[in-house]
Amino acid sequence: MDLQGRELKFTLAGNDVQLLQTELTQIGLPVPDAERKNANFGEGTQKAVAQFQKDYGLQPTGEVDAETARAINSVVKAMTFIVEGRVASRQRAGVDGLKVEIVDKSVGEDIHLAESTTSDDGGYRVTFSVADLQKRGKQRPDLQARALAGETLLGVSDVRYDASNREILNVGLTAAVSSSLPSEHTTLTGTLAAHFKGSLRDLKETDDRQDITYLANKTGWDARAVALAALADQFSAKTKDAGGVAAIDPPFFYALLRAGIGANEDALYQLDASSAEQIWQQAIAQGVIPSALQTEIPQAAERFQSLAARRALDGPAVAGLSSLKQMLSLSLGDDPVKQKKFADLSPGTRATRPSCGRRCAARSERRRRSGCASTGSSATSLSTTRPLSANCTLRAD
Repeated sequence: MDLQGRELKFTLAGNDVQLLQTELTQIGLPVPDAERKNANFGEGTQKAVAQFQKDYGLQPTGEVDAETARAINSVVKAMTFIVEGRVASRQRAGVDGLKVEIVDKSVGEDIHLAESTTSDDGGYRVTFSVADLQKRGKQRPDLQARALAGETLLGVSDVRYDASNREILNVGLTAAVSSSLPSEHTTLTGTLAAHFKGSLRDLKETDDRQDITYLANKTGWDARAVALAALADQFSAKTKDAGGVAAIDPPFFYALLRAGIGANEDALYQLDASSAEQIWQQAIAQGVIPSALQTEIPQAAERFQSLAARRALDGPAVAGLSSLKQMLSLSLGDDPVKQKKFADLSPGTRATRPSCGRRCAARSERRRRSGCASTGSSATSLSTTRPLSANCTLRAD
């Protein structure tokens, strides 16, 4: 409050009076609502000023002169606190939208001071005033931050005893409570949706359009995470039936791509359904895709097998220009039932095919060492907290 040589007194009104009333309220001296609403220096404001002056050894005139203004500013500054920090999880990226409460620890019940909501990266910042410290026998507050999902407590910060007016209080979440947070795919697509209203499959990365680069820089997510989400949406869209319903939803394809399966359909559908099912189970366990998809895995594996069989029939053979379907017609005729049965039994599409075992393990280990994405890594490894290695390449052929 800067009076610039003026004094505030009874019957005045305006912005300076409104600021005075706000600061008096922060100090703990109530001002009538009617006077605050009209920014009017009435009897209630005059009494509050006189009480402040009496409490702090000033002449109780009820008018705000330069000396009183300086005293009010000093007290308000001492009572104003800024607390910031971050809520972090090593297992999940979904730390946005969490409630953070700041409390003053005490014997018995803690005192609620303020609350805020985390941003996309789990950060928060809150400014508040503490007016009743002396009444509670304290000179400084003992501050703690608490992170909650709804009313469920997720974690707390260390207590900052005799806190200064500006503190950083971080909250680390354990693996046990992190399981209640949104999955990586849910968090990623939700963040992207805030900046791009279209379908992710329509994103382009060309000389003329750098959609993925833009969204990565805008949101803080690794560009390859954005690209994986776009590819997953593309692959899912290609499984839609005549009614526009996808046979396999994007999160399932995201998990496969995230595990290091080739980023093109020829490589993708070489994976057998059993291995795909194992990857999905692991992706759910590690928070890469939503746990709600658990019950949909058997049906997704069956559909994946069917799509792989269809691709084996219609796709080109390993050598030569004829498709498997064209070659089978020479021996099995044009009977689609017999052709599909043969395709279902082929090595690349059998659901009963044994897991790739040591081959997959070796491949995952090679990708882990190079810094590439895999379901064996932390669910947050695609975020900016742990950037992917530049050795990883993403092909969208």
